[in-house]
Amino acid sequence: YFEREVLERLAPQELELLITASTSSRFCASLCAVLAGRPDSISDVLTLLARLEADNLFIVPVESGERETWYRLHPLLRETLRARFERRSEARRRLVHCAAWRWFREHGLLDEAVRHAVEAGEAGAAADLLEESAYGLAVRGELRQLIGLVQRLPPAEVRARPLLQLWMIRVALYAQDFDSCLIQIQRLQAEVAPEDASIRFALLMLQASVAVQRDDTDAAMALLPQLLQVPDDTDVMTLGSRDNILSWLFMHRGEHERARQIQLVNPTRLIDGVPLRGTGSGTLQGRCLVGLSHVMQGQMKQAERIYREVLREAELGGGAC
Repeated sequence: YFEREVLERLAPQELELLITASTSSRFCASLCAVLAGRPDSISDVLTLLARLEADNLFIVPVESGERETWYRLHPLLRETLRARFERRSEARRRLVHCAAWRWFREHGLLDEAVRHAVEAGEAGAAADLLEESAYGLAVRGELRQLIGLVQRLPPAEVRARPLLQLWMIRVALYAQDFDSCLIQIQRLQAEVAPEDASIRFALLMLQASVAVQRDDTDAAMALLPQLLQVPDDTDVMTLGSRDNILSWLFMHRGEHERARQIQLVNPTRLIDGVPLRGTGSGTLQGRCLVGLSHVMQGQMKQAERIYREVLREAELGGGAC
């Protein structure tokens, strides 16, 4: 039906625009112009898209809150157009995907940029994007998005990047899949060079986190001397996790004031200029541990005040908190 009743009615230029647009789940005039190799023809493309929409050719605008109007194709029409696109040479297809991922990267649209980079045969560039963006996603509480993007990458690309493997281990920890977590920790410890101190310390922290999650305080306590020796280039999430683990361990040693000072004397941890508040590495978790230290000493009023403040901030912070 689409071949006979829709595509046959289009001029060659119109058909070409829709074929290239079908590579993306949504599209706008400036993206289409770039994919067509005519970045200066945005106004012409915009006019064409508006006319195709008015002609009811299965193109619908999408509410996005952005300045440009975004469109989607009817799923079956998109499938038909993608079939035409896939019949083109690999070189031509990759050229379109390459233009797409660079456009999406420049406009800060990570999901689409990663997908198109992989399809353009540039999995390394996609992995670079993820490594640059991972901490920002984490501080915004978007771990599901992060792991979904990592899973788009070829496994060999992930195995070649210790930072991406660390994120896979963190996700296993958050899912409480502790056996898988430890297996991945041991494998990465065997692969990382001895001089890569920051990665090794991050793995040590994850190992301690598993021990605490399993209520194996003795195993966590055995790691305490190493946890006190932090490499200079340790990342913010690892530092936050380390502070929270230390507070927990000092409480179990009865050193309640020391447990509190760990949280009170450290500077605010920032990722991309945003304070790290949520997740097990964040300050909200750390302040809850301060509250717990008061509980363990029977100081309920101080604990209640802290917990009320944390709950209020968590509600204001939304899903990330």
